[in-house]
Amino acid sequence: MPKRKIQAMDDPPTTPGGLKPLLSLNGRRILVTGASGFIGSHLARTLESRGATVTRVSRRTGVDAADADALDCAVANARPDSIFHLASSVTASHDLPLVLPTLRNNFLSTVHVLLAAHRHNVRRVIQIGSLQEPLESAGETANSPYAASKAAATAYARMFASLYGLSVTVARVFVVYGPCQQDLTKVLPHTITRVLAGGPVELSSARQPFDWIHVRDVVEALTTILDRTDLDGEVVDVGSGELVSVASVVQAAAEFAGAPELLRFGVLPDRKGEPVRTADVERTFRLTGWKPAIGLRQGLSETVDSYRVRPEVVLAA
Repeated sequence: MPKRKIQAMDDPPTTPGGLKPLLSLNGRRILVTGASGFIGSHLARTLESRGATVTRVSRRTGVDAADADALDCAVANARPDSIFHLASSVTASHDLPLVLPTLRNNFLSTVHVLLAAHRHNVRRVIQIGSLQEPLESAGETANSPYAASKAAATAYARMFASLYGLSVTVARVFVVYGPCQQDLTKVLPHTITRVLAGGPVELSSARQPFDWIHVRDVVEALTTILDRTDLDGEVVDVGSGELVSVASVVQAAAEFAGAPELLRFGVLPDRKGEPVRTADVERTFRLTGWKPAIGLRQGLSETVDSYRVRPEVVLAA
């Protein structure tokens, strides 16, 4: 585990990078599960802009990745050379009723993707992991049904690489933010939309630090490892390598939105049991050559601006 550093909001990124021009994806056939989601929609647009033929799989397109037959049919029809598996149910709740839905939507959907990829000779699979997954080497246990389901999915991905020769890599993504995130239960879109709408924002103490990564950086990381078959069975961290508190992030976002006085800290209870860890960006760079390129203040400014030009999102807050 790398040494953690609490980054001040005004610090420059400690891993300066640049968005590298990638080889054309012309002629590539790529299937993206969870393509209507936050990361998935950004990824699909980027792949298409670089010439790939993208098959978007999501419940909105009528294909549930947790439905084995429907997914297998989608893969058979699309004949992709690569799959990005992003579909999942993301929640940090500890509630018992979430055990079966997360088992189905996160773990079983992954198994279905891996089986379909192997059956239809898909060349490459990139699976999205989560910072919530417990680190067995540190003696951790899962802090939620979501964390347990993602850990099980990662274990199966690595098993498929080891036992069945499937070229699969897990990209363990940290806290993603960026333009037009539609899930208004997440702290940043909730804060931004409430501030822009003129309403108060009720928050916990927000002292918890996280490793924040811009969605464009995540997409660059995913496309960078697309053809890296030397990463079969590996888990690759995708984050900034820095810890910044939720309070610092929402304060900066509210300042960009023009009304930081609307924040109400300490109204809600703090969430317990959240892991505090950073991405091992040095290892990721050694393995892939990728580094994050977007500083936090720049990313937050862009994120706030994206909601200014989407009034229908703000009005729905």
